[in-house]
Amino acid sequence: MTAFSGSPSKPSNNNSFLSRYVENLGTDVAPPLKPLSSSKLNSSLNLASPINLKSKMSVKSSQFISPKAESTVSTTKPSFPNKLVGKYTVDLTNYSKIELKYYEFLCRVSEVKIWIEAVTEENLPSEIELCVGDALRNGVFLANLTQRINPDLATTIFPGGNKLQFKHTQNINAFFGLVEHVGVPDSFRFELQDLYNKKNLPQVFETLHILISMINKKWPGKTPPLTNVSGQISFSKEEIAACKRAWPRIKDFKSLGTNINTAPVSTDESKGKRSGLIKDFNKFERPNIPTEDVLVTPKKKIVDAHSYNSFNSCSPQVNEPPKSATADAPIEIKKFTPIEPSLLGSTPSLEYSPIKNKSLSYYSPTISKYLTYDTEFYTRRSRAREEDLNYYQTFKYSPSHYSPMRRERMTEEQFLEKVVQLQNICRGVNIRFNLYIQRRLLNLFEQDVVNFQACLKGYIFRQFSSICLPIRRAAVDVPHIKAVQSRIKGSRIRYRYDKLRFTLSRHTCTIETFQAFCRSKLLKMNVNKKLDDIDISHPSLTKFQSHIRAFHVRKEVKVLNSMLNNEKKSIKKLSAIIRGNAVRSSEEAILTAIHDGHKEVISDLQSQIRGKFTRSSLSSLIYSLRRENCNIIHLSACLRGNVLRHKIMSLFGPEDNIYEVVRDFQALVRGVLVRYTLDLVDDIVEYNNLELFQAFSKGALVRRNLNQKSSFYQRNVRSIIIIQSWIRKSLQKSAYLELLDCPNPSLWAVKKFVHLLNGTSTIEEVQNQLESCQASLDSENMKKERLLKNIRQQLNMNAVLEKYGLLRDKDHELGISDSKIPKSKYPKYEKLFYMLQVDPSYWKLLYSKEPEFVAKNIYMTFGTVNQKMNERERTYFTRFVCEMLQGAINDASSIKSFLDNRFQFWQTIFRDFLRRESPEFFSIVVPVLDYLTDPTVNFESDPYKIYQEIHGFSSPQHCSPVDDASTKKKFIENLRCLWHAIEMVAEIYTRKVHTIPVETRYLCTKIFCYSADKNAEEIDSLRSISSILVNVFVFEYLVNREYYGYKERNIQNNNRKIEILINSLGTVFEMKNFDGYFDPLNQYANEIKPHIKDILYNILVDPEYEQEGDRLIYLDMVSPSPKLELLTEKVSEISNKFEEYLDEFPEADILHDILEKDSDTSPFPKSGRITLELDASVYRFLVSDDKMRKIYDQVKRAFVYMMQIEDVDTNLYDLSISTVLSQDEPNFAKLLKENPKIRDDPMIHKLKPLEYFTLKNVTLKKIHELESTGTFSSSDNKLQNFLNDIANTIKNPNYAIDYVAQEICITKETLTTISEMNHSLDTELSRLKRHIDHTIRDFQKSRDFSPLHKSKFGNFKNAVKKVQGKERSELQGMKFKWNTKQLYERGVLKSIRGEKLAELTVKVFGSSGPKFPDIIFRISTSDGSKFGIQMIDKRKGPDKRYSDDVDSFSFKDLMKTQVEPKIETWKLFHSNVTVNNGQLLHLIVSFFYKRDSF
Repeated sequence: MTAFSGSPSKPSNNNSFLSRYVENLGTDVAPPLKPLSSSKLNSSLNLASPINLKSKMSVKSSQFISPKAESTVSTTKPSFPNKLVGKYTVDLTNYSKIELKYYEFLCRVSEVKIWIEAVTEENLPSEIELCVGDALRNGVFLANLTQRINPDLATTIFPGGNKLQFKHTQNINAFFGLVEHVGVPDSFRFELQDLYNKKNLPQVFETLHILISMINKKWPGKTPPLTNVSGQISFSKEEIAACKRAWPRIKDFKSLGTNINTAPVSTDESKGKRSGLIKDFNKFERPNIPTEDVLVTPKKKIVDAHSYNSFNSCSPQVNEPPKSATADAPIEIKKFTPIEPSLLGSTPSLEYSPIKNKSLSYYSPTISKYLTYDTEFYTRRSRAREEDLNYYQTFKYSPSHYSPMRRERMTEEQFLEKVVQLQNICRGVNIRFNLYIQRRLLNLFEQDVVNFQACLKGYIFRQFSSICLPIRRAAVDVPHIKAVQSRIKGSRIRYRYDKLRFTLSRHTCTIETFQAFCRSKLLKMNVNKKLDDIDISHPSLTKFQSHIRAFHVRKEVKVLNSMLNNEKKSIKKLSAIIRGNAVRSSEEAILTAIHDGHKEVISDLQSQIRGKFTRSSLSSLIYSLRRENCNIIHLSACLRGNVLRHKIMSLFGPEDNIYEVVRDFQALVRGVLVRYTLDLVDDIVEYNNLELFQAFSKGALVRRNLNQKSSFYQRNVRSIIIIQSWIRKSLQKSAYLELLDCPNPSLWAVKKFVHLLNGTSTIEEVQNQLESCQASLDSENMKKERLLKNIRQQLNMNAVLEKYGLLRDKDHELGISDSKIPKSKYPKYEKLFYMLQVDPSYWKLLYSKEPEFVAKNIYMTFGTVNQKMNERERTYFTRFVCEMLQGAINDASSIKSFLDNRFQFWQTIFRDFLRRESPEFFSIVVPVLDYLTDPTVNFESDPYKIYQEIHGFSSPQHCSPVDDASTKKKFIENLRCLWHAIEMVAEIYTRKVHTIPVETRYLCTKIFCYSADKNAEEIDSLRSISSILVNVFVFEYLVNREYYGYKERNIQNNNRKIEILINSLGTVFEMKNFDGYFDPLNQYANEIKPHIKDILYNILVDPEYEQEGDRLIYLDMVSPSPKLELLTEKVSEISNKFEEYLDEFPEADILHDILEKDSDTSPFPKSGRITLELDASVYRFLVSDDKMRKIYDQVKRAFVYMMQIEDVDTNLYDLSISTVLSQDEPNFAKLLKENPKIRDDPMIHKLKPLEYFTLKNVTLKKIHELESTGTFSSSDNKLQNFLNDIANTIKNPNYAIDYVAQEICITKETLTTISEMNHSLDTELSRLKRHIDHTIRDFQKSRDFSPLHKSKFGNFKNAVKKVQGKERSELQGMKFKWNTKQLYERGVLKSIRGEKLAELTVKVFGSSGPKFPDIIFRISTSDGSKFGIQMIDKRKGPDKRYSDDVDSFSFKDLMKTQVEPKIETWKLFHSNVTVNNGQLLHLIVSFFYKRDSF
């Protein structure tokens, strides 16, 4: 936008260009113009001096104010913000130059806010919230404004909510329609991303400012005026600073409104009807500017008078300029000679069209406005300017005061000179383009041109030779020349004949009908003539025929008599034969015997006799017929005449028969002629070797066709180019719409836009960074787990010290509360159940082995018994249901088979989830249940049952029950009731969609994605959504209504109604057709199919919900441990079941470490319930998953490159297995050369050698690797999931990278938090260790562990032992000794290898009590930290089994056996002695530290 300057306190100092543009709005069409040269239109001959123009503007500026506008005074003032402090009462000197700039911007925002509030009659947020916050991003205020001005432009408004949704772009597009209809220039319009993504909100207010000004000028009085509040409204410096922070760079634009005290407004129009303030945008007022008040651009002195007169002869009459304009110094005029149009040729030139082509960029508002509305505003405006010569000579047209270069002032003359230069450049470009096209065409048809020139030269030479040169005839006749010439002539004649036939072939039927009609007419004439002749000779002919017949009969009788006389002998023979037959019949037995003996002889004899008799009869008959030869000829003639008469009579039958007969005859004749012609041609070719001649003839015909096509193309090259551009544009548009709307776009559509991904960055770098952060996070989690374990151990040691009374100050020096550290009584179960919550793959695998066990125990692992889940557990449970849903879809052979199964495991557990966790949503379907349980509501559709219900008996068999009026009425009423119930359910998903549980909507979103990845059609993906809405959500609340406390009477009848309703809902929401008696509902179902489609799409949730679920794991790591209360028997049962199938899981899975290495020794409480504090630090980010994610992304990028190389449009599976052609390698090298960023791809770097074949081979291997891990199956969906992912990447190229970058931020934040926690825990652990060590040292120092005083006798015994060499290894320091019995009774001694402790021996006189071996144990210490123990076997002889031995232990190690994990016993003295650690510790403390007496 052009920058403006001026003081904010002077509202009249507006931009002249904008003011004149707004003043002269309108599309009034001027009268037609005469042709005008372009050089005349753009010349500088009619330019005025800038000085005179400025003076004239200053003199006559007051004349442009309409008297009506001056007399109009506002009677009602619009509402102003509270910050208005009066007229020019704000001290603007307190603001700096930059602050003043932002102050002016906020004033413009306030002006727009005042105007919108006055029009929409609703309050808007503050100015700061409008220009900095998100108040306008959803477009609701703009859509309300559009609907208030013209309701047709915004029929529906998507309401605002807590979150910004994609549907809100519909509101912004509706406002774009208003901008388009008003006619705001494109340079003043904002883009969709400027508002929706908050890229440039100041541009939004600039568009609103121009829009308001244009509405007030075009339709004055319809809307309130735009008021100027500069200097009358105050803003704090904090607000200006906030605006400056949000928009560091802002453009200046001044107010276009009038003063606040003189703003004209119509009180009648201000009230406005709700039908719209502006009903027709084509009807508006244009200000009447008198011709005497219009500034006329004065003319300059003309150097060439002749040229001026020639130009002036065709120009309209204009006002004479004032004399002062002619007193200026003459300006040098540069002449412009127009280019002759003939030089440009017919090649299309670079032209400017006032109507822009449709842009395929989604973020441009032009696509929405041109796709939504069809306006001819720019066409009419451009046409009006072309036809109005005065436009460039009046106040309507004025150049901008500032040039785009360095903001230098430009005079009008300089501006038009620039325009002339630009036109010259365009003409030069057009000429060069024409020459380039012509040169390309000449190169293309170079050989044809050479042949054509040769033909012309030959023709000219022949003409010249025929005139000038004598004709020389050949002395020798060429053989067969006449035959060849005749065949050539025949070929030409046949060609003309065939051409004529092909021309007439389009009217074959009409011509054949006409021919048949003509033949029938001619035949009728001949027949009528013959019939007249027959009628004349009929009596005589009849008599003659009777005489002939009588003569023939008499003659035949005579012949018969003569024949009988001549055949007397034959008759006698016949009688003899008869008699012989009689004799033979009487002697049947004899003949039978003879026949059996001489069968062959008799049959030969009989055959000879029959042959003889037949020959004799034939010879006599032939002899008799020879005499009647003439009669036979006459008879045959009569028969032929009879047949001919029958055919003639058939001609008088129906025309159809004639047509068929004629057509058959024609086909027969054609067939004969064609066969004859083909045979003739074959003979000619065979005998005369004309193959070469045929080749020459065909070549000539082909060349002629090519020449014809070439000439046709040259004549219509412009039209062909336009048609090709239209076709490409249409195909591009179809591909764009399919890419945006279809969940499963085709490979053809994606290939149109896949090149947009060439310059995008790869995800591998951020993915590697994420893996590094996750590895560090795993390391910190393991460190945290180790620190917590050590801290719990130190606290337990502190508890042991306290238990034995060795602590002086109880806990004041610890500096850490025991409540902050998780108890972790059952670390194995706490880790196991946390993994079962966050990773649904464990339950999914177990379900394949033990489905009943999973169905019975899955729910309790996510929530406490008899308590609802919180948000965290609900999210994890929903993810588990999605995992089972995905498995069910993948296992199904098709989406249809998946939808037909209405009782699947995921449906059952999700219904259970709704029943337990969301009973409050039952209130949504209560109105539907109230309607269903109404006794007057019936869904019966069988007319026979309806008839029986009404009349009490069945309908008669001879009539239909629908014929009964009452039955028909009841049938229609029942269908209406059913459709009303369907509409009630549809209303829930329309108006109460936000009240539906988000888990249900998320499940709908995932099933839609899974179905799309299954390579299903869009309709099947939408039907999968309806399976959840109907078969899960509605089914649960309607069928299990008794569980929610709904009371009813006729349960069986209501169940029947609910069953019919659910089946009907399935039909409607799956967009199928009703059958049977419900068929009349199809007309309603077909009408609402688009609405049902919108409902299903509106159910889907944003990807943010899934992202929040992914963040839960990170949140668990830094939050207090979640708790889970379970029955102890269920804990053991689930744990044992997973241990049973542990081998089914991968070896590297964390589950092996949990179930094999960890062991819980703490007993379960007697209450039967335990509360587990789940340990989130056990979670590990799997390296295999990250590897598969990398491979998946590499395969996707490989497909992006392969789609640009090969021409395969079916699917990606065919593309992956297609053969590499020879042209693929050059295409791949060209792709790398044109896109250097592709070379930077790490996957391309690793290709050795860098060839397309290598890329394809590597891609196939990676696809196989992904299939082996079960990521997908290429044979099922033909790699459609890759294609869908590529299409989504085209729509939002940075989504995956942004998502990973966002996860990196979360990972780093979690890593920082856990590192700080570990640092704190490490510090506390060190303090605890120091505290315990200090405590132990304190009480050890406070005790005296020196040996007790010995007697002199004792010392003497030791001296004797030293002399005799029997001294044992004595322990130093304080020491005590116990025998075996004493330690056993104290519980310290558990067993001694090979000894029987406390054995009872029975003797004759009774038992002598338990027996113990005579073994002494001595324990001593010199410092209280290290203890030694000595075992002395006092027995002698063979009973002595052990030699004296010494072992040792530390007090600290002994204490550690009493903390988790506890160690009950120790094995000392080479594992020969087993002691109880707890009792041993008690013994040490009692004797050595407290010295209690026994």
